[in-house]
Amino acid sequence: MTRKTLAACAAVLAVAVAITTVAACGSSDDNSTGPTLPGQPPTAAKPLKQTPWFSENFGTPLVTTTNVTPKAVEQAKDVRGTVLPQDKSALDGPVMWQRVRCAALPFSTTDGPTEQRGDGIYGGYSRTPLGAALAALQMATWSTTIGSNDAVPMVIAPADRDRLTPQLPDYERGTSIDNPSCLAQQKNITRPALWKAEPVSDTVTRVQFWFPPRQGESQGGTFDYSVIWQDGDWYLTEQTANDVLAIGGRTPRAGQYTAQPVGWTQW
Repeated sequence: MTRKTLAACAAVLAVAVAITTVAACGSSDDNSTGPTLPGQPPTAAKPLKQTPWFSENFGTPLVTTTNVTPKAVEQAKDVRGTVLPQDKSALDGPVMWQRVRCAALPFSTTDGPTEQRGDGIYGGYSRTPLGAALAALQMATWSTTIGSNDAVPMVIAPADRDRLTPQLPDYERGTSIDNPSCLAQQKNITRPALWKAEPVSDTVTRVQFWFPPRQGESQGGTFDYSVIWQDGDWYLTEQTANDVLAIGGRTPRAGQYTAQPVGWTQW
C-alpha cells in the first residue's frame, strides 16, 4: 500500500474527510442480542434479504471492486441508513455492509447498532468483541455520515463530553452528503477486511482494523482505536476521540503499513 493510498484510508476514518441521519429502526419481536463469537454468523434463522422488511427498506446493492468480502454494499432507501432488526436473521456473513451517506459501514442482526444517538451517529451496541468493533469503525468514520455539529459529541463518552465538546472544531457539512450516489461516485470505496478486538481493562477495548493492499501493492494498512463501555454502550475513549475529532488542532494519526495479519477476524 503506497503512502498516498494509506493517507486515503486515514481520511476515511478521520476528520480530514470533507464530505459527509436519523435511520429508520427495524422492528423485531425478539429483542435478544446475546453474545456472538466474532467471525461466526448468527444462529440459524431466515436470511434477512428474503424478508418483506428488507425489500421495503433496501434497493439495488452497490457492488464494489475492493478486496473485501462480501463485495456488495446494500443501499437503504433512506440515504441516512437503516438499523437492522436484532433477531439473529442470517446475513451473508457476521455483518451486512450498508451505505450510510458517504460511507460503507458494517451492521449486524446480533450485536447492533440498534438506534441513532444523533444525526448520523449510531448507538446500541452489544458488549462483545463484535459490538466493540462495529462501534469503533462507525464512530471513527463520523465525518462521512453526520449531518450536523450537534451530532459530533455523541461519539465522546458521557463522562468526557462536557469537558471535550467546547474544544471541538466546527464541522463543515459536505455539499453532497445527502446525495444517494455519494458513495457510488467515489473512485475507491475503502473498507477494512479484517479486525481484532481485545480488552485492555474491564471497560476499555482496543480495536484494530486492517485495510487490504490494492492491486500491485504488497502491504495494507492497520489502524488502531479504543472504545470505552459507559452507560450501557460503547463510545470512543478520550485518546481516540482526541485523535479522530482533531481536538486541539491535532492531525489524525496515520495507519501503519503491514502485511495481512494472522488470526484476525474477517467481517
